[in-house]
Amino acid sequence: MKKLTFFLFSLIFLFLARSAFADGGFNLEPKNFFLQASPGKTIREVVTLKNLDPTPKTVTLTWQGYTLPKGGFTNEVGLKSHSIDFALLSASSLEIQPFGARTLELEFAVPKDKTPADYYGTLLAKAESSQEQSEFTVRVLGIIEEKIDVIGFSDNGNISTIKIANHGNQTTSFQANLKIQDLLGRAKDLEPIKDSLKAAEAKTFQVKHSSGLPGPYQAKISLDFGTSGQRVAFYSFWIRPEVFLIFGAIILIAAFIFLSKLRRRK
Repeated sequence: MKKLTFFLFSLIFLFLARSAFADGGFNLEPKNFFLQASPGKTIREVVTLKNLDPTPKTVTLTWQGYTLPKGGFTNEVGLKSHSIDFALLSASSLEIQPFGARTLELEFAVPKDKTPADYYGTLLAKAESSQEQSEFTVRVLGIIEEKIDVIGFSDNGNISTIKIANHGNQTTSFQANLKIQDLLGRAKDLEPIKDSLKAAEAKTFQVKHSSGLPGPYQAKISLDFGTSGQRVAFYSFWIRPEVFLIFGAIILIAAFIFLSKLRRRK
C-alpha cells in the first residue's frame, strides 16, 4: 500500500513539474497599429516581446507585405499596390532571457511619390513552435476614395450569398441591407450585414432566410459605407426553377394530347 501511495505521489509530482516547465511561448504587443504619415515622412514604432518560458528563447522576426487568402481580393495588382514595402526592422532576431522582455523598433520611410491610400503589412515573430504577429496599417495622407461594391449574388432558396469588394483606397466600414421580392410583389427584408473591408479586399457573406415559393425573384441590395457613400444593386434569380420546367412540360404534353384528339375527331 505504501509503495502504491508513493508511486501515485511521484506521478503527480512529475506532472506538476512538467506543467511548470512547459513551453509557455512568448507574447508580442501591441497586436494592431494604425499609423498616419505624409509622403516623404518617416515614422517609427516599437513592439515588445515577452518570454513566457523559464528558458532562453530566440525569436526570429520577418516582415510580410499585404496578403489575403485566394478569392479574398479584387486583383493581384490591387493587392500589391497596397502592400507596405517601405518597412525596416531594427533586428532580424532577438534573444530573450527567461521571463524577460525585449523591444523591436520598426521604421516606415514613406516614399515622396507614394500615392495617398492605406497600406498594409504584418510583423511575424517565430520561436520554436510558437508564432505571434502584429498587423500594421499605414495611411498616407491625401485624397482618399471610399468605394464599396457588390460583385456577386446568388440564392438557393433559403440562403442568399453576397460578395462585396472594396474598390476604394482605404479601409472602409459598410452596412448592406437586402430585400427579396417575389413575382406577386411580396417583399421581405433580411438581416443586414455589417463589416469593414481593407483596400482591394473582397469578402463573401451568407444570409439565411425562410424558404420561398418556386418562381422568379428580385433582390435589392442597398449599401451604406464610409462617411456618406451609397450604392444600390439589383439581381434577378429563380427559386426551384425545375418546378416550372416540370409544370411547363406537363402543360405541353396535355396540349399535344388534346390537339391529337381533336384531329382524330375531324
